[in-house]
Amino acid sequence: MSTKRRLKRYIPNLSELEYDLQCEWGAECCVRLNDLKEFYRHLDEHLSNYINQYQQVPNLTCQWRNCGHVEEFDISSFIRHVQFHGFHTKLKYLGMKTCEHNHPNIPPCQKSSENRNIIPDLPVEFRCSWGECQFTNSHAQLFYEHVNQHAGSDVCRWTGKIQKQKFLFFFSYTRQQ
Repeated sequence: MSTKRRLKRYIPNLSELEYDLQCEWGAECCVRLNDLKEFYRHLDEHLSNYINQYQQVPNLTCQWRNCGHVEEFDISSFIRHVQFHGFHTKLKYLGMKTCEHNHPNIPPCQKSSENRNIIPDLPVEFRCSWGECQFTNSHAQLFYEHVNQHAGSDVCRWTGKIQKQKFLFFFSYTRQQ
């Protein structure tokens, strides 16, 4: 069975999926949005307001619940960090829906959720390594949408140290989005 066919069996149809994304910026925001672009716009408003208020402060502290990441002197890295929280929220939601789709009788996770918003450090922009492509972006969602555009090609032109099998799996998955 092909990778694409296996994925279709396990991943809910994303084109029919209605999101339910909750903002976790600070203690006061509990906004829930069902449109991904609106969710990112909402997050950008928080970012803009925070940066305008604290732009003279040398350290920017992430206001996402249970994060506390501190960025020193690098606003672009701080923006990338906060935007990745939005992308991570989307991934968590898709994971939850995939579990519900495949295993509806499994009870919700009972582990403490205090580490749910720990994300990796992202010191540099996302860079496309497809052939001669020079695309870079700070926003993970836009980066993966860009890479997905390359996925229509029959020949893998991704450069670097990545195995083709893993790469093909990635494209099969992103093609679903």
